[in-house]
Amino acid sequence: WAADSSVGTVQIDDATGALVDGTRDDNAYTGCVGQYTWTANSTAYYSDGYGSYICRHQYAGAPQTNWINTGCTGSEGQVSALYATDDYVYYMCMFGGRLGRVDLAGTNNIQDFGNSGGSPQSYAYRLTADANWVYATGSDRITRYPIDGGSMDPGWYISSGDVRGVAVDSEHIYWSTSSGHYIRRANLDGTGVDSTWLDIGGQYGSVWGVTVTGSSVYWMTRSP
Repeated sequence: WAADSSVGTVQIDDATGALVDGTRDDNAYTGCVGQYTWTANSTAYYSDGYGSYICRHQYAGAPQTNWINTGCTGSEGQVSALYATDDYVYYMCMFGGRLGRVDLAGTNNIQDFGNSGGSPQSYAYRLTADANWVYATGSDRITRYPIDGGSMDPGWYISSGDVRGVAVDSEHIYWSTSSGHYIRRANLDGTGVDSTWLDIGGQYGSVWGVTVTGSSVYWMTRSP
């Protein structure tokens, strides 16, 4: 998780849901405070929060605060959404719907890897991916782009206000919004939208982060 200039990790037993370990660092990541993700090689990738760079921090090394320039400037705003796989980091600027991709070595950075096809959504918040698509959340919908690059799929989108967290498994896409205390779910083809799939309870505030691993769904709320 990431918030302001603090970053932490949480390790949870997938079978029991018990907290195994947790850490917090208030110093090492200063200046890299936006959306981030971990990869299988224990490396964290961040947006710098206010500019065009992706930051990188390998578990045993020092942070690289200007690892990759995404080209997100001017009317596109800052880099605001990231997702890493075992091979690539995908990224998107706040406005405009431009999808970029860079390999984990940082040697092949394609800033215009995908485009919105003339219909950009506003406020790119989160990315996730499966074997075929990169999914992007925004202020009013979820859209998807081909995993190998190209234009956004014009025939597929899920309308939902101010989408924040998003995750996919082999059958479903899960997401949350900045208001409300539900995790929502739909089939990967966009049908079967269930806006009240899981009610986490209003005492915890809205759900801002969702991830799926194995047979479990995990989430994080904005408030304790």
